[in-house]
Amino acid sequence: MGNEMPKVLMIHANPIHETDDATSQTLNSLFGGWEPKRLAQIICRHTPASGHQIYHLSSEEVVGVNLYHKIRRPRAKVNQEAASVPGLVDLGSEGAALALKNLVLTYAEVLPYRIGDGLNKFIKQFQPDVIYSLLGHYRIIKLVADLARIHSLPVVPHFMDDWISTRFAEQKIFHPIRGCINYTLKNLMMNVKEGLTISPAMAEEYMARFHIPMKPLMNCVNIPQYVQPTLPAGNDTRIITYAGGLHLYRWESALAVSQAVEAMRSKGENIEFHIYTSEANQSQHSPRFSGYAGTRMLPYVDTKSLGRIYGHSCMLVHLESFRPVASRYTRLSISTKIPEYMVAAKPILAVGPRGIASIEHILNTTSGVWAAAEAAKIEESIHGALSSEEDYQKLCHNAFRAAIQHHSSVSQQRTLQSVLTESMRQAPNQKMNGAVKTPIS
Repeated sequence: MGNEMPKVLMIHANPIHETDDATSQTLNSLFGGWEPKRLAQIICRHTPASGHQIYHLSSEEVVGVNLYHKIRRPRAKVNQEAASVPGLVDLGSEGAALALKNLVLTYAEVLPYRIGDGLNKFIKQFQPDVIYSLLGHYRIIKLVADLARIHSLPVVPHFMDDWISTRFAEQKIFHPIRGCINYTLKNLMMNVKEGLTISPAMAEEYMARFHIPMKPLMNCVNIPQYVQPTLPAGNDTRIITYAGGLHLYRWESALAVSQAVEAMRSKGENIEFHIYTSEANQSQHSPRFSGYAGTRMLPYVDTKSLGRIYGHSCMLVHLESFRPVASRYTRLSISTKIPEYMVAAKPILAVGPRGIASIEHILNTTSGVWAAAEAAKIEESIHGALSSEEDYQKLCHNAFRAAIQHHSSVSQQRTLQSVLTESMRQAPNQKMNGAVKTPIS
């Protein structure tokens, strides 16, 4: 990637090298070619130390920490369906006392981090050229803005979902927090030269919102040599696979796939639906799938193991919810799994509403087939992809080509370095031309 890599100060919730959530996977792949000595992280959750340059912020560095600890609750049962949608806070399912604690703790988000000697010393020793952050949380936005001002550093934000439009939007009681996020983000973006988004659709919308260039930068994958898949013979078991979470009401679309598979099995077809998901998702949702003999719910595995699993599957499944409360949140995002599916060179069954960026990306690249959340429609789409060797090979080849064109590690990492390098040429705290639209209404 060249010898002039900027020294990047990343401000994020978790260390990207030590966690396996989808966001950290994306960051780890994007920064996979970065020189370790030119990347430092400020982590907003305490995690075990590592060999990487990491400064851990703790709750002790939150302004008003005594109040924070007094009201901080032990982990308690909450409404899991509400909790699966970011920005929705459980204010009733477990009684008034817990609802009050949830309310106060949510408002505690506006308590900013203290910027003390230890943090400033860490930054001065590292001497960063630019701050990179996903933002998303008031406390992190405020920290990024304050550190950029104190240390005269440019900022490159990377928007990976449309939290600007959705966070706390459903509950009026939290609109004052939205106001704080709005005000702080608006002031921060006035000094941003260029930003990054998770999809072309988001880049287009956010360019109109902020009046600055936005470049799409998605999860990236290493491109192996193409190996032509073989469509399993009619007597062989055909496995279709989904890997990921069942939150955001994705379990409802998964259930429709299970119903379609069961209908196909009742007609004598040898097909199975495998779901690889977290232990928490299995515990919560496995009873819903207990009546479907053709569906197996399996423990989530690491990325390398998933590659082998994809290789033994004849089709991969992407799920989105048809509920507006969920689709409003996901509409501009391209899932971390999509590039991994594409580089596996297998057709993708996309189940979800049209207009969602992930669904449109699959269809625009002709990497798969689409179905609404009706078992008959899903069965029809599966048959359409698997009915002939010729059609199957076209979809496999298209998926692999899409991985090369849109998700290659080489090209995506080059884009990242270009944007971060260009941001260094901006004079600190220079206001951008054109007014910034209010990002949250």
